[in-house]
Amino acid sequence: MKRIILLFIALCAVVALRAQGYQGYEQTPRMSAGYKTFPAKYYGLRAGVNFAHVSAKEEAYACDMRARLHLALAVGYGLTSSAPIYLETGFGYLAKGGKKNTDGGRLEYNLNYLEIPLVLKYIHSTDGGFGIQPFFGGYIACGIGGRIKDYSTETTYKAFSRDRGYFDDMPYEAYSEDDDYWHGYRRFDAGLRFGVGFSYAVAYIELSYDLGLANIAHDTFRPAHNRDFMLLFGVNF
Repeated sequence: MKRIILLFIALCAVVALRAQGYQGYEQTPRMSAGYKTFPAKYYGLRAGVNFAHVSAKEEAYACDMRARLHLALAVGYGLTSSAPIYLETGFGYLAKGGKKNTDGGRLEYNLNYLEIPLVLKYIHSTDGGFGIQPFFGGYIACGIGGRIKDYSTETTYKAFSRDRGYFDDMPYEAYSEDDDYWHGYRRFDAGLRFGVGFSYAVAYIELSYDLGLANIAHDTFRPAHNRDFMLLFGVNF
């Protein structure tokens, strides 16, 4: 994982160095709105941290906030030639989950997702190269793996399962990491995303929040939802 992070940072640095020869997006196709111009399309690289947790009515599914990894690619398309309004999507790897203290130790919830966002973004730029980019939309995600680590018993469990697990007759302590049970989560997730980005030339910083709406618990009456604050750094080109 450390190698992936270092490779991603190096890629961002290469893109930033190649882009230093121009201000903003001078090398991209541009649309005109009176005296203002802005790019018809842009691409972005993102890396940062998620401050994630799971909100749930059932204690077995709930966990507290924990910092996790976030890597993503972004692409934005201009929707109109009269205003800098964009449809931004992309593809990302997000590590969500959280942690929880117990009487005998602690639990770590590692929920790893591949995610596709879709947001509307307004890009307001100044003559000095600074920009502010509020956005609102949603996301869909699929859980690709992860473990719940119980440090009190030194046992791990699969984070995602096809079955109800915890609410079956057998308690979750009886299952091992080779089973699909425990109180595993559903893989599918979806919800709302909103936030704001800040840019200077090609450099980019983003603060955002994912409000999970899909029930990721295997229980209709005891729903669980992902919650995630995100701080991302990257470049646009």
